[in-house]
Parts: sequence; C-alpha cells; structure tokens
Amino acid sequence: MRRSAHPRSVARVTPIVTRRPWPGVGATLVFDRYGQRTGIAAEVLCGFEERGRLPLELETECFRIAQEALTNVARHAHATHLSVQLDSGVEKLLLTITDNGIGFDAKRF
Repeated sequence: MRRSAHPRSVARVTPIVTRRPWPGVGATLVFDRYGQRTGIAAEVLCGFEERGRLPLELETECFRIAQEALTNVARHAHATHLSVQLDSGVEKLLLTITDNGIGFDAKRF
C-alpha cells in the first residue's frame, strides 16, 4: 500500500480551526495552504457571509468534514482542482465538495 504525504499536509491546517475558518479569509488561507502542499488548486465559495457567523461548534464540524474530504481527494482522486462550497438556508446547511478527479464505482460500495 502506497503511503502519501497528503493526509499529513491536510492535518497541518488543524490549528487554524481555533481562528474560525468559515467564512472568508480564514477558509481561503486554509485551502491555499492545502493547494501549496498537495498541488491541487482549491476554490472556496461561501454563500452566507451576510448572515453572520455560524456557531463555533458548527463551523468546526463543517471544517472537519471538509478536511476529511480533502484528505480523500489528495489520497485517491488524482485531481488537479477542487471546490469547497458552504451555503445555508433558514433551517439547513449545505457543504459541497467537488473535484475533477477519477471518481469511483458506486456499485462497489
């Protein structure tokens, strides 16, 4: 099994969580660093700045989910670009992560 440095690279962004990575500059900084370490260009789209911040716990949970997804992209997708989008409605929150990688066969899982 081939080991990759990418997961450790993603883990290195963890301290930024305490500075609240969503939305805006903090998230951009996190994903810029991810791109520098992995060679995968990351785009951050956050569609709710005008509504104010999410509760810290929710922001952190969203960040951790995104972090795990980015680890998987770096390990398996062979992607060169990814997009992380966070949007919210009145009673919902939507985190969407897309990449241009190779994908997988859903029938196998």
